[in-house]
Formats: sequence, structure tokens, C-alpha cells
Amino acid sequence: MKKLLLIGTIGLILQGCSGMKSIPMTQKTKDAAQQTRTYNLVLQDEVRPAVNLSNSTSGAAAGGLVGALITTAIDSSINEDRAIGAFGVAAPLLNNTLDLDFRKLIVEEFNPVLISEFNAKDTKERAETKYLDEDKIKAQISTLKDGEAALYLYTHYQFFDNFKVVLFETNATLYVAKEGKVSVSKPDYRNSFTYISDTVGNGGMDSIRLWNDENAALYRTTVNTALSKIKEMLQHDIKVAQQESCLTGTKYTRYNALGEFNSVGKITAREGKRIQIRDNNGSLINLADNLLVKELPKECKA
Repeated sequence: MKKLLLIGTIGLILQGCSGMKSIPMTQKTKDAAQQTRTYNLVLQDEVRPAVNLSNSTSGAAAGGLVGALITTAIDSSINEDRAIGAFGVAAPLLNNTLDLDFRKLIVEEFNPVLISEFNAKDTKERAETKYLDEDKIKAQISTLKDGEAALYLYTHYQFFDNFKVVLFETNATLYVAKEGKVSVSKPDYRNSFTYISDTVGNGGMDSIRLWNDENAALYRTTVNTALSKIKEMLQHDIKVAQQESCLTGTKYTRYNALGEFNSVGKITAREGKRIQIRDNNGSLINLADNLLVKELPKECKA
């Protein structure tokens, strides 16, 4: 049981934070995708707790080490105990939000965009729960006819920084059949969209108490806000030939399964203490300005 918890915690987050380069939407792709099949995946039933792994020396090193890191974590009794302990800390909030149907909330936010922007005809009332490996995706897209496309969305969410913040991330990948050709290794569009909440409390049980107060009002509001902002980022990203502001470049802090790490990007929008960043890998991130590390004005001139 302990090993399964760690596999879920590490594997899911690293899938979304592997630093994979985005592929921008083009007018040619939009014109070719006349009708789109969709697969909106949420594997987890509840938010995953914050787990600090004993071998997490550098979050940025996650890229090519997923398998080795999972193996190391599973074999470590320290990490197993930490995973179990983290679920224990989160238990009051998890028990108080059993009625929160994340899979239903996400389709209520995303479906209008899938229909209006991708001409989706097969949207569901709840998100999917079955993971599709590359072979299954390959089999599905091989049946696409000219003018048809397939959009795969995968969303995960987890606490970080000892329960002080919760992160939501959606990864989108689009395949379009053109002249009867489509390849699982060559998607036509791909990007990720991340929302990192404001910092809550001093960590541990103090943060869980604040997230859980008044029937978990703050946590519930954060879930709804995160899904709304991710929807907006997706809508923004698929617009073709738009001018995107660059207020300044920045080094900033973000998270993956190995903990926190620094990344670099351009601030494209600011609303109060919240900012939106176009990371140098092309992904979009919405976060609080306390996660900014250093201004890099020259990034706007690049």
C-alpha cells in the first residue's frame, strides 16, 4: 500500500512537470481540426498530500530520471513512512471534502471551450478515470479521418510546501489527421497549464486547519478558481497570431514531485498579487507574486 501511494505521488506529478517543450497552435492546425474527439482524464479521486522525499536533491533534475527516482523512493522506508504520514495530516480535509466531485467540476469548466474552440462532439458529464498508454492512444488516433482530431487532457493536483500551497496542472495534446497521416510521436499541439494557489498558513496541521475551516470553504474556492484560470489559459493559448505582453522577465519558484525548483519566463499579465508567466518552455503558469525570485528585464527583449 505504501509503495502504491508513492508511485501515485511521484509518477503523476512528474508526467506533468517533465519540462517537455510545448508545440504552439497554428492556423493550419486549427483549420485542419474540423471535428475533435476528446479524452479528459483525472486519475485521482482526491487531492494528493505534500510528501517531501528524502532523495529530492533537485526538482529540476526530474526530466530523464523518472523510473530511477520512483524505484529509489519505493525502496526507501523513510519515504514510505512520509507518504503515510502526509495522508494522516491531510485526513481532516480529505474527509470534509468527500462530496467535492473534481471530475464533474472540471468538465463543467472545460466542456464549453472544447465545444466552441475544438468543435468537440463527445464531451462527457464527468472526467475519464482510465489511463491510456502510448499504444492505446496510437490505436485511437490511427482511426482518425481527414478533418478529424483527438485532444487528450490530463489534470493532476497536489499540495506542496508542507500543505501551504496546492498546485493544479492540465496537460493538453492534440493530434490532427492530415492527408490520412497522424503520428503519436508528432502531436500538432501540446502545452501545459498550471495554477499555484496563494500560500496558506505556516505548514502542516496549521495549513490544513485553514484550508478546512468553514466546511473547507477556502479549499473549495481555490479548486473552482484554479479550474477557471486553467480554462482561461487554454483559451488564450490556442488563439493564433496574437500579441502577448511581456511586462518583465523573471526567475520564479514552482514545484514538481521532487519539491520546489526555479524556472525562468516572462510575466505576461498581472492582477493584484497574482501574475501569469509564459515559461521559457512555452507553458503557462498562474501564481502569486511571492514566488518571484528575481526580475530579468532582458528576457522581454529576447
